[in-house]
Amino acid sequence: MRYILTRKNYWKKTLPLLLAAALGLSGCSSENSLFTDAGTNVVIQAQKEDYLDLSALEESDTGKTTFNGYEVYTLEYGDFQTESAAFSAGIDVMETTVVRAEYASGTMRLVQLNDLRSTFVSKGDVIALVSMETNALDLEELELSLTRLKERYEKFKADYEVAHEEAIENISIYELPGKIDRLELYQMEMDHIRQDESYLKQMESYEERVEELKDLMNTTEIVAPVDGIVIEVNREISAGAKLENGTMLAKIIPSDQIYMTFEDNLSHYAYGNEMTFIVGRNAQAKEFPAKVISTNGKALSSDWSKRTTYISASTSPFEVITSGPFYVKAVTNVMKNVLLLPFDAVTTDSGKYFVTVLHEDGTLEKTQFLSGGNNTEYYWVYDGLEEGTKVLIYNN
Repeated sequence: MRYILTRKNYWKKTLPLLLAAALGLSGCSSENSLFTDAGTNVVIQAQKEDYLDLSALEESDTGKTTFNGYEVYTLEYGDFQTESAAFSAGIDVMETTVVRAEYASGTMRLVQLNDLRSTFVSKGDVIALVSMETNALDLEELELSLTRLKERYEKFKADYEVAHEEAIENISIYELPGKIDRLELYQMEMDHIRQDESYLKQMESYEERVEELKDLMNTTEIVAPVDGIVIEVNREISAGAKLENGTMLAKIIPSDQIYMTFEDNLSHYAYGNEMTFIVGRNAQAKEFPAKVISTNGKALSSDWSKRTTYISASTSPFEVITSGPFYVKAVTNVMKNVLLLPFDAVTTDSGKYFVTVLHEDGTLEKTQFLSGGNNTEYYWVYDGLEEGTKVLIYNN
């Protein structure tokens, strides 16, 4: 059965009727019907003298190529990828930081402990105000000991200079005695280096203790040592109470110790894989880029029984801790340099995939192809179509 394609207006008016008539014919075998499953030798054929040229191809208002109102797509190679559905994730904390009242001597008393529970704090923010009761004599004795040590060190250096100079002058001019004298000189120099280092370490230790005691005497604040979220405050102590050395004042989850986790029993993901971390649900959900930093819990956990994967997301830890629920999604399959076919160009019938091919002579052909999969935007073509083939897209 042959159909003649003539001018564009004739095409628009008659093609739907022709297609309907062809599809409605009874008693025709599948080989002779207009569209067959095989997709071969199925063509609306024009008489040679009435072939349509490509003047039927037009530019639409969007700048895309169209054919009689349908968008035309030319197959080309590209990268294909699919993305997993969002699945449930959790929050894990590797460690917490404890803020303590720490001092070497004297007595520390609490003036005020700020109740910062569930608050994000920056390093240096004030956790508590305190007052110190210290013995000034301790500082005086320490400074005096440091002064005496420095005096001994200066005398040690002066004595060495004299002894070293004499040893050089007294080296014998004779070979064997001279050799012994030089060995003794070398031993003197090595001993001096060791003693000099010992003096310097002692003085450094004294100086550090003096500075610590001075700082302690002037201590009025205890501050957050890290950025993070305060999860606990010691409410059993009140203003005026004596704070024993090491008393816990607050606990903070450091920002860099908050991780998102999920179960990956099939080991789909590896270190460094890019993911998307989702906080909240529906319209309120927020998405943040994330990266896998440990798989199966091996790098960050001693638990080898669970296939826990840890990811780090570029989001505020406060937003994570105070929000939820949490989800993650990621690219799970990437095909490089495969033939891409728009999703809307494909029709399915009995589990088979078809496209309408536009040939250079203006004829249309329903053609079957084998699909490697789709991601709701593209199919990638396993077999049946070639690069440069033009197909019609139905849903503009």
